[in-house]
Amino acid sequence: MRTETYVRWSALQLVASQACDTPKLGITGLEVSAIALGCMSFGEPDRGGEPWSLGGEASREFIKQALEAGVDFLDTANGYSAGSSEEIVAQAVEDFARREEVVLSTKVWMRMRPGPNGAWLSPVPDPPLGLRHPDRGNP
Repeated sequence: MRTETYVRWSALQLVASQACDTPKLGITGLEVSAIALGCMSFGEPDRGGEPWSLGGEASREFIKQALEAGVDFLDTANGYSAGSSEEIVAQAVEDFARREEVVLSTKVWMRMRPGPNGAWLSPVPDPPLGLRHPDRGNP
């Protein structure tokens, strides 16, 4: 497993180092790395419906290596492993990067719990760390 991980991330580092341009994210004007890290596979396997997902420590290692390779655009969602993907991503960004240098994207339409306020832009009783600071202008 460690050799496979090394080969995979060595390829990512090569690609990231070759990306001279930092494209703009849509009409936002935000500059992001040419490679985004999709975080659907990151989350606690016993939460939600993704028993194949990587747990916290394995996920954090991938995120750390991606950040070190220059990837600054991370994509997650509230429904990935019942929100644990967002929690892991937020904590990893807090531990391994300066928040203002990372662009987090998420989706908010997935159902999180039963009832009329359990999906879409419903109030979140305990938002993940990365979503607790609206003054930072998370896109």
